[in-house]
Amino acid sequence: QQVQQVQQVQQVQAASGVTRASHPDYFDGEIDLTQFEWFHGKISSADAYALLANEAKGAYLVRCSSRAGYYVVSWVSNNEAQVIHTLVTPKPVGGYDVEGDKNSYLTIPDIVESYGRHLTKLILRSGPLR
Repeated sequence: QQVQQVQQVQQVQAASGVTRASHPDYFDGEIDLTQFEWFHGKISSADAYALLANEAKGAYLVRCSSRAGYYVVSWVSNNEAQVIHTLVTPKPVGGYDVEGDKNSYLTIPDIVESYGRHLTKLILRSGPLR
């Protein structure tokens, strides 16, 4: 079954033109982030804001930062539905630190799993990655 899933991901990549060479930020080590609908790729903070502006508190998404190799969790805060962009920084020894979070995480999916306990609505992408 795992081989079948890998083949499906490879077919999607081939169809979309996304490869490790063309989009290195779409890969977290060996994890292809394009397989996750919560990953929005290289959208701007303004685009993230537009997706989140009318959402209730707790809505969030994950995207690439404008800084290569970095990611951002964009989310709607409890404070007057303000959209916050939290930087996810790669650690030199592997894994990630999240701005304002004392915990470190091994992978981007680990961050999504952890934040999913506090933030309530994961915004899924509706179109192809950029």
